[in-house]
Amino acid sequence: MDDARRTFAQTQPLNVLRAQMLPERVEKIERMVANRQHGLHVIMEDVANPHNMFAVARTCDALGIQTLHYTSRHGHTFDDANTGHRSSRGAKRWVDVLHSGRTITDCVNTLKAQGFHIAATVATEHAVAIYNVKWASDQFDHLAVLFGNERRGLSNDAIALADSHITIPMFGAVTSLNVSVAAAITLAEITRQRRASGKNYKLPQSTRAELLERFLRQAY
Repeated sequence: MDDARRTFAQTQPLNVLRAQMLPERVEKIERMVANRQHGLHVIMEDVANPHNMFAVARTCDALGIQTLHYTSRHGHTFDDANTGHRSSRGAKRWVDVLHSGRTITDCVNTLKAQGFHIAATVATEHAVAIYNVKWASDQFDHLAVLFGNERRGLSNDAIALADSHITIPMFGAVTSLNVSVAAAITLAEITRQRRASGKNYKLPQSTRAELLERFLRQAY
């Protein structure tokens, strides 16, 4: 988007922008916002490969998850313009990818203070298979799912901070999955149960209105 078009998109009344956009485009954005989930966040600890992070962001967008937190022990923030495939990078336009510092402690404690249950994906003796968790129960109305570093997995601090441990059952020779694959499987199951429950997981109306305006302006 060139500077003049960007300025126009950010300064014009929303009804003016709507009138100049294809109705199909507006309807798609309205549908996307209407299907965004309330109370479901993702955390990635100590991201090493930005390609994986943007692949997870793509999954978040597809499943209606708006917020992805990540930490980096080296303090790296990732420029999506220079990493990942175009389709995965583009997901960052629609998902809030938030750098939450170098360590996992502050990120997790901040979310806990907001009432989030932290579910860590780690194969401990206490871990429960994702298909055996009742994700639509009230205790998970505010849920943050925690995924570990691509090579080392979750840190001991992250494991200790989590409220529960979950795992993906595997029946072959491999004992682990790429983090973006594990995220897709886990988040898809949580979303499936939420949608099947009949409970209202939509964003509050005021949040939907703000998000819709933001998306329409950036899509112009």
